[in-house]
Amino acid sequence: VTSCPQWDRELREAELRDPIGLGARGLLRPRRGPKARFRITEWEPGRRYAFTTRMPFATLTVTRYLEPHHDGTAFVHEVRFEGLARRAFARRYGPTFRAALPEVMAALATLAEEDAR
Repeated sequence: VTSCPQWDRELREAELRDPIGLGARGLLRPRRGPKARFRITEWEPGRRYAFTTRMPFATLTVTRYLEPHHDGTAFVHEVRFEGLARRAFARRYGPTFRAALPEVMAALATLAEEDAR
């Protein structure tokens, strides 16, 4: 978690307050906007995880997982807003998330490939 800012340039800092796993809590400090508490809401070591953060009248869930393909493995990144204010948050933050995603995925792929060597 603390290395997330190495590949996600939108984060200034990330910390985990519990041992990593289902239910673990942490804190994200984005480059822009307020800090956010999160909780790991899905956990399959080496395969899949999701974290959820509460927002006013909404929740944001980010799910990341590996999906095997015939020519390699895909890293899937999903962002979902739910709740009464979901549309407002999606309009406000969705374009920023989409714009940052190609750079984030490229940086993560580079780190993963270096680690695999």
